[in-house]
Amino acid sequence: MEQLQEWKDAVYPALLSKAEEFHLLGYGRVTTNEVWNCVMAKLERKNEEYMLHQFINVILRMSVNEYMNWLTIKAYQAPGLFIGDQAT
Repeated sequence: MEQLQEWKDAVYPALLSKAEEFHLLGYGRVTTNEVWNCVMAKLERKNEEYMLHQFINVILRMSVNEYMNWLTIKAYQAPGLFIGDQAT
């Protein structure tokens, strides 16, 4: 994972391209940082070695569905999600 962190600047054009693709599909709030975090979360589970071209391929092949699933899981894990108006 350390190697992937070192490549963040090198893969920035791919991150930007993916964010812009999602913007064109109607997801205007997507940022390159969110794309990065989504990809990193996906690759942490696999725990494999990647070459730079393979890493870029993972970024460019990410679907909107994968991104939205990641956002949903992230939202459920957020503290205070189910805290609301409770009868006292």
